[in-house]
Amino acid sequence: MELVFSLSILAIISLLAGGITNLVMKSFSFSSAHGIMTRDIQNTLRLLGNEIAMATPDDIKNANDSKFRFSTLQGEEVQIQYQSNQGILRCKIGKGQGWRTILSNIDQNGFRFSYFKADGSEASGTDQIKRVKFSGELSLGDQNAGFSDEIFLRNP
Repeated sequence: MELVFSLSILAIISLLAGGITNLVMKSFSFSSAHGIMTRDIQNTLRLLGNEIAMATPDDIKNANDSKFRFSTLQGEEVQIQYQSNQGILRCKIGKGQGWRTILSNIDQNGFRFSYFKADGSEASGTDQIKRVKFSGELSLGDQNAGFSDEIFLRNP
């Protein structure tokens, strides 16, 4: 009887230990996936921020929900495009270079450029744009991460 009782207690302790181990593994997997997405987002924001912040309203050629095209101080044309059918954000700098993916695993319709005037109202033309906001939703397996950032254009 004592042996059955001891084995029962040992089985309960083993089940608890297994559950705790499983929880720790899931937590590690979640934080690892979230860290990868956060790093991708930060790199993308840094890349976009460095390029866009140097533009003036006069440098902007095209601006809509999924495309942003402008000229740099050096006169190179930069195109940033979100392709919702492939879930990627890509850019092209200059005429001779091809497209480069800068962010992938974006949820369908999960990325948007927004444009604002100095007073905070939405800009209706490229000459009025003083601030660019981009926001999105990334997915990696069953993990999601949202992001948003605003970039102010330099004054002409």
